[in-house]
Amino acid sequence: MRGAERVASTWTEAAGWAQQEAERAAENGTFCVGGVLLGPAKELLACSRNQVMHQGEVCDPTAHGERQLVDWYFAQSSLPPACECTVVTSLDPCMMCTGALLYAGFRVVTLALDPEAGVNCAGDFSFSTLPESLRPLAQQRFAYLGVQGSRPAYGCEETVSQHFERTSYALFRESLERVKSSIHSRPSGPFQELQWTDQEAALLDAAGRVVAVANGSGQTRTAVMELARRYPFKELTLVQRRGPDLSSLSLMELGAYGSNLEGPLPAAPQARWQYLEAGCQASELNAQLERMPAHYREVVGMRIERRS
Repeated sequence: MRGAERVASTWTEAAGWAQQEAERAAENGTFCVGGVLLGPAKELLACSRNQVMHQGEVCDPTAHGERQLVDWYFAQSSLPPACECTVVTSLDPCMMCTGALLYAGFRVVTLALDPEAGVNCAGDFSFSTLPESLRPLAQQRFAYLGVQGSRPAYGCEETVSQHFERTSYALFRESLERVKSSIHSRPSGPFQELQWTDQEAALLDAAGRVVAVANGSGQTRTAVMELARRYPFKELTLVQRRGPDLSSLSLMELGAYGSNLEGPLPAAPQARWQYLEAGCQASELNAQLERMPAHYREVVGMRIERRS
């Protein structure tokens, strides 16, 4: 993942590197999204591509390119402060990656928009998909390359050709349905029976038995993220001790839930995501679910409720 000794002369050049990573992701049969992490002088610190799929199998549904860069950064030492670094990505970050990026404090430069799951899905730079408290941060830190004849630049002064931007989106669209189908059709077992005692989150089967538990293991590797990396959620109920709030980390977890499923939740009388202690008012949480991009609202159909 660590980058070669290269320095980008422009954000556009760095976006080209990100697009090359997306092309390598295509060769591996996964979502075609790539990204690079640059230091204060636009020096290449690390590069990453989506690794949800590996050798035809679902490896880690949370292994999006941007989130991997965040995890990599926190695992290193002697790097510049995050506020002096920039993630350049081939596609508008999803809600999971947006939460991780906002938490880390990076600047972000994006090439192509994602109207279904991207944080800027409306394309108006309002970031209305985020809690109100996080929108100023996104408006300050997120930039978008302009596209000749179709989109003004936002947060930077560079403009690219329509062909360059469309290539990144076309790469992603080509991979979308194929990979989503693989993720949503994963088998749900077998699981090891465990006893839930002091863990922060757990997965329960249809009979209410605990099949997996987790605690957080790092800056952005929360309990929900650890479960999302290892288990398919579609037939299981996720239970948190403390439910989501309106923080960037909770936003990351909401996005990870949708990335884990990549398809509709099975019909059930109770929500498949439950919590024991409220992280915020239920009305605030429901309002955030309603403002999420279409993938999370209309495809997955996310519901979160207090456990009775």
